[in-house]
Amino acid sequence: MKTKILALRLRGIFAGFAFFALSSCSDDFLAENVAGLLLSDSDPTIYVSPKEGTRTHSVRYPAAGDAEFSIEYAPEWLNIVSSTGRFTNGVASISCYASENSAFSQVGIYVFSLILDIKGKGKYAIPACYVSEGFPIAQLTPHPSELQFDSHNSMHSLSIANGGDGILIWAVEECPEWLTVDVTSGVLSLGESRSISVSLSYAHPPLKEKTAGKIVIANNAGGNIVISVAYSVGPPIFSCYYPEVAIYSFTPTASLTFSNNGESALTWRVKQFPAWLTVSKVQGDLDSNEYETMELVCDPSGLSSGEHLGIITIETNDPQLPSNNI
Repeated sequence: MKTKILALRLRGIFAGFAFFALSSCSDDFLAENVAGLLLSDSDPTIYVSPKEGTRTHSVRYPAAGDAEFSIEYAPEWLNIVSSTGRFTNGVASISCYASENSAFSQVGIYVFSLILDIKGKGKYAIPACYVSEGFPIAQLTPHPSELQFDSHNSMHSLSIANGGDGILIWAVEECPEWLTVDVTSGVLSLGESRSISVSLSYAHPPLKEKTAGKIVIANNAGGNIVISVAYSVGPPIFSCYYPEVAIYSFTPTASLTFSNNGESALTWRVKQFPAWLTVSKVQGDLDSNEYETMELVCDPSGLSSGEHLGIITIETNDPQLPSNNI
């Protein structure tokens, strides 16, 4: 199927905003500029298909900061739900839908401009694209029923492809905050694909319990792609730095340090210790990578001269070391 795109060309700048004109482009231009087009988080372009209903689009313009805006101009085919709004931290939401236009019947992307008047910032032109999509088919490979994550499996690679005859527009519309998706949206022509990496977010605090969620990839092929995701937390791991402690009559105190080297919280309690010994703490909880230092005090009164051996028993919820003798 022949595909055509109308490209946006900058003709000049006036009063702080761009003035754009439309011109036809060849199929070669489409192959070079539309196939596999990536939309970064900073890309303000709005893609609208008449087959979709009303949809809310995020527009990123960092220079806007926190400011109110009004829509000064929109193409006649683009129906705006509200002509006013506000940027917060350089991000605004615009809800709109496209009316069917017979002038754009050939499969392709037709580019126009949406002009915002941003209070205190001037006017800003956003590319607004009418998509005559044809019959795209969204294909995700592999298509697992669930992606499993843990401390040893922090990333999965996927690929989204267009197996249909048309233009596929896709975007990640839902993702748990503890995950990061490296590519969140794109435009694919027939036969094109794009790799996606899903990984644990280093900006999110470490997970301390089993967590589940889903990733939703919206697209114009009909029906969202939903991927279940889950994070499994490993067990607690009891670790004692020194399995033996020596206390002398001339220095009748010592310290005993142990830690939780696992992912889950460690619960511990001292089950037994010698009668001639006093411990500073007998129970507690340790989060992952935390440690406890217990002070030991020996009372030598009543003890005969010589070496006296005793055992401190610490019970924990570590499945591998439920009881530890020191």
